[in-house]
Amino acid sequence: MKVKYIILAVSAVICLSSFYFYKKYVLDFEKMPAKIIFERETEVKEVEKELVNIFVPDDDMERLELVEVEIKTPNNVNEKAVQVFDKIIEKIDFVDEELRLMSVYYINGELYLNLNAKFLEFLEDDKTEIMLIYSIVNSMTEIPKVDRVKFLVENKEVDSGNNFLMWKFFTRDTNI
Repeated sequence: MKVKYIILAVSAVICLSSFYFYKKYVLDFEKMPAKIIFERETEVKEVEKELVNIFVPDDDMERLELVEVEIKTPNNVNEKAVQVFDKIIEKIDFVDEELRLMSVYYINGELYLNLNAKFLEFLEDDKTEIMLIYSIVNSMTEIPKVDRVKFLVENKEVDSGNNFLMWKFFTRDTNI
């Protein structure tokens, strides 16, 4: 008989506690304040930056000038090439923002720059062709481990420009 009363008491406690928790967490759910599941510390990290050299045409379009610019410290050669390209486009007056670098490939010292079709428009004039190509090539070869640069347009090799065989690799030329 004693066992029956103990079982009855334990059953009553379980039923009452179940009813209490059901009411508290299920029926009154809308009344509860939202719980914070994950809270990230709001620590603001300062972005590391570095100075790089780029080459841009002078005002008379006769020579390339060396200019020092600041970029975010990249993780690899491809990221650095993208940032350097963006800085070149910002600094060159005759190039508009429609000229885009679509992708970059780096393999064993060779940097492939895949540009949009707008690039071909700048190959029509001798001076802009030379200044744009060597502004990019000389700037990219400032990146450690980059020895030469090849231009692609829309993932295809370019036949030729006015002065250059565009399908070949370009190396640094500081005499421009």
